[in-house]
Amino acid sequence: MPPPDEAARGQLLRMLASDAMRGALERHYGVRLAFQNCHKVAVFRPDAEVAYREFVTPRAQILNQRPDLVDC
Repeated sequence: MPPPDEAARGQLLRMLASDAMRGALERHYGVRLAFQNCHKVAVFRPDAEVAYREFVTPRAQILNQRPDLVDC
């Protein structure tokens, strides 16, 4: 589900790009957050290490890139 507007999108990207903010949310909710191409966000259980690593690989980033999402 995409953010409702550009302001919300900007806030989401700032949160994910900040180690401190992302870490605080991960600790609070007991999850691990990751994103691809600035647009695809995923939430992982802490024990889902394999799924997390597969999601953040360069290969996964390239395979999930769409031409309409190149404006990061």
